[in-house]
Amino acid sequence: MVPVDATLPDGQRQVGSEVGLAARTVPDWSLDLGSYPNRAEAFRALHIGVRTAGGGVMHLAAARFHSHIRWHAWIAAVSPARARSTCFAMNHYGRACVAVRPYNSREFAER
Repeated sequence: MVPVDATLPDGQRQVGSEVGLAARTVPDWSLDLGSYPNRAEAFRALHIGVRTAGGGVMHLAAARFHSHIRWHAWIAAVSPARARSTCFAMNHYGRACVAVRPYNSREFAER
C-alpha cells in the first residue's frame, strides 16, 4: 500500500491508499473563533461554532500573555462553503469567527 494525501482544488484532502482502502475526502478549512480570557467562554464559542457549522473538530489552546492566560478556540475539518456561511452567521450575531483556508506551500512559493 502506498499512502495518498493529496490536496484537491475545492480545499479538501484525499486520504486513503492507491491500493486497498477506498479514498475519502476530508475538509481542510478551519474556523478561528478568537481568544478568550477564560476557558468557559472559549468552550461556549466552540460549542456555538460546532453547532452552527454542523460539525468539525474542536481545538482549544492556552497561552500565557504577561501574567494572564488566554484561551484560543478554533474548529478544524470544515468545508469551504460551511466555513464561510458559519462565519457569516456568527459575525452577524456579534461572535468572533474567521474562515481560514488551508495553507498551500506551492502558492506561497510562487509569490
